[in-house]
Amino acid sequence: MSHNITLNNGISMPMLGLGTYQMRGSEAYQPTITALKLGYRSIDTASIYRNEEEVGRAIRDSGVPRLYPHTTSYIFSFSFTVTHLDLYLIHWPGVSGMLKESPEQVEIRTQSWLALEKLYKEGIPSSSSSRVTSAGRCRSIGVSNFGVEHLKALIADPRTSVVPAVNQVELHPLLTQEELRSYSREVGIVTEAYASLVRGEVWDNSIIKEISSSTGKTSAQVLLRWAVQRGLVVIPKSSTEERIRENGDIFDFELKEEEMNQLDSLNKDYHCCWDPTGVP
Repeated sequence: MSHNITLNNGISMPMLGLGTYQMRGSEAYQPTITALKLGYRSIDTASIYRNEEEVGRAIRDSGVPRLYPHTTSYIFSFSFTVTHLDLYLIHWPGVSGMLKESPEQVEIRTQSWLALEKLYKEGIPSSSSSRVTSAGRCRSIGVSNFGVEHLKALIADPRTSVVPAVNQVELHPLLTQEELRSYSREVGIVTEAYASLVRGEVWDNSIIKEISSSTGKTSAQVLLRWAVQRGLVVIPKSSTEERIRENGDIFDFELKEEEMNQLDSLNKDYHCCWDPTGVP
């Protein structure tokens, strides 16, 4: 599975990865091993998932050279047992527990990004409790759940000097985020999609079922293929070998333009996960 996309700093990132959201602790170990052995080369984790240590151990135990797995985590976590992170993200444009409309959100967001820039440029000091040291550092940095206005404000701030390499957002045919995708392409930000399978809420959709039948692919594969044909990185979550294999089998077919447009037509700006709208 060597289908990659180049980030704005020249780093290559796989277009398919394994998501580990809601895999607590040891639940993440075997799926990570399985995915890597099936050819996945990107793993998405986060401190809030409480599985970073197990993901790091699985990467080491998989036998896949550390040069190859692309590992994403989110600010700030110091329990990750790998020698470096490929991509470090700010998980949310707002602050937990603070009123959504609070003007302080903007400054705190900017300060968080400046801290991430520092890690990107200088690495994490080797005296830190983290095992991600200055020798490894963060190869790329980005954001998650940022809207167009969040990105514009961050890039325009004279104190910032690095354009996010990636913005990870909820994105699928029911939430196509066309304005965000267009702006991101304009400024060189790769869009990474989570919840690509809409939590299984669209399996009975007639358009998706028809395309699934005509292509001989599952509904999940159709949704993931739609995303990669739109230039998106995808990180579907699964804990079973059968589904991990199925989700990876999306590079041997293409959807017709008519089918892509049919899937686009399903958009209704529907969030099945978190909605950052309203965060200043």
